[in-house]
Amino acid sequence: MVGIDSGLFANYLRDDAVSRMFPSLDVSAAGMLAPRGQAERVDDGFILSGRWTFGSGISHADWVFAGAHVTESGEINRHSDGRPEWRVLMLRPEDVSLTDNWYTTGLAGTSSMDFSVDQVFVPGYATFSFREPNAKSGPLSTADLQMRKMPGVPLGVARAALDYFREIAAEKVNSATGRRWADDYRIQYSLGQCEMQYISMRHGVYSTLEERWNRLEAGADLVDLSPDERIATALARTNAMRTARDIVRRLYDLLASTSIYKPSPMDRWLRDLETMCQHFMAQDQIIQSAGAYLIGGRPENPLVLGIV
Repeated sequence: MVGIDSGLFANYLRDDAVSRMFPSLDVSAAGMLAPRGQAERVDDGFILSGRWTFGSGISHADWVFAGAHVTESGEINRHSDGRPEWRVLMLRPEDVSLTDNWYTTGLAGTSSMDFSVDQVFVPGYATFSFREPNAKSGPLSTADLQMRKMPGVPLGVARAALDYFREIAAEKVNSATGRRWADDYRIQYSLGQCEMQYISMRHGVYSTLEERWNRLEAGADLVDLSPDERIATALARTNAMRTARDIVRRLYDLLASTSIYKPSPMDRWLRDLETMCQHFMAQDQIIQSAGAYLIGGRPENPLVLGIV
């Protein structure tokens, strides 16, 4: 999922920078977009310092991206609307210090460790702003594009868990009663409800993405979308992460003690989803931002609505 960002960033970097930095489709990037650093503007580039978290994939990335507020003489630059100037800077891994602290409940394989940069020069061509896309229209022209692929992960985990449970339930017999799980009302109802949740959340993700893609491909911009269209993909993403966790949690409980042993994939799937749902995309701030946008309030996370 994170590796997809490498191609998406090409819509913001200069053409000559893209050909220089991404000579093949196998080049990967990892890091943190949030402006946790400061980038002091100098001739031909910036001097970057800061510390970031959740650098998923950073241990095997070809480029590291780091969000920062732009400063001049130590003071943060601001746009006419008062917002700080935010840029994303691309660095080589050798210019980044990694902190070996990714010991978590789940998603162990993502290597999402902290990283820091201390007074590293980054040339101007290797930086970009989400306010300045190369293409002013089209499906890849809006600042929320990095988030659109995120629901694929929870959808995939939930689907795998459902398939795994169905295979077991079709053959399992209750050792105490001799009754087949396939004939047990509780098992039948629980599985049916989980599938109902899955179908609903999957349709929510796919339908909102398809509608957004088609509208942008036809020439619409974010400002052309209605408030309901604006919030749809963000809410579908958050719902997918939370609902996937609910589904796996319920299946985990139905399988009881067999779920807790590491050979069971249910243990890993639940831990992965619990960790995944600590991402800001699954937090209340996304739902608040959608509600605030609908009634003219201030979104806590405007980026999920494409506001930069």
